Amino acid sequence: MYIALLGRQPEISLAELAAVFGADYVNRISQQFAEVQTSQFDITTLGGTIKCAKVITELPASRTDKASLLAASRFITQHYQAKWAHSPHKITLGLSAYNLNVSARDAQKTGLILKSSLKKSGTSLRLIPNDQPALSTATAHNNKLGSSPHKVELLLIKTTNRRLIIAESRGVQNITAYTRRDRHRPKRDAFVGMLPPKLAQIMLNLALGAGSLVHQKSCTGRIPAVSA
Repeated sequence: MYIALLGRQPEISLAELAAVFGADYVNRISQQFAEVQTSQFDITTLGGTIKCAKVITELPASRTDKASLLAASRFITQHYQAKWAHSPHKITLGLSAYNLNVSARDAQKTGLILKSSLKKSGTSLRLIPNDQPALSTATAHNNKLGSSPHKVELLLIKTTNRRLIIAESRGVQNITAYTRRDRHRPKRDAFVGMLPPKLAQIMLNLALGAGSLVHQKSCTGRIPAVSA
């Protein structure tokens, strides 16, 4: 099971996920997130998903958000202390809390506790500092979180039906690649209009199926750039 952080237009992002994975396998769990029943999730093929993460566990949400965070903190400390103890690799960790009314400092406490525990077992952990409860796309991307087992972002999400999901990042939208596609397309023409690369990729995914066709009126190379 995976969770997907939806983009600026969540309805379009949700439609893209349904087109790629099948509507029966996609379930919206909050304003920002969808749950996807799949064994594989490649964020590089999606234009409308900001982050993706594999579900590690679910807990019932407590009466208060701080109590929910405390329960999640206990699980994370125990689970990752066992997983990363005596690791020969330095761990880079980011923590993000969504739909929880907690401060950035509250969210960071979990990482500091884990860092202290791992130090006793000889494992070095670098905690990504943040002044918000959730890491931005740029911060996650620039720190390569989700790119390896040693560069991890943990996402804590409270759902609309009061579940608390703890998920481990498996990728973040590559903002560098999108910028490169945007700037190096065959031709730029502001007069006829410029289709954003993310939207072009979403359109291609929405058009999946035999005989499907995406028509770009301006023909300035945006569709080829995202389909290459």
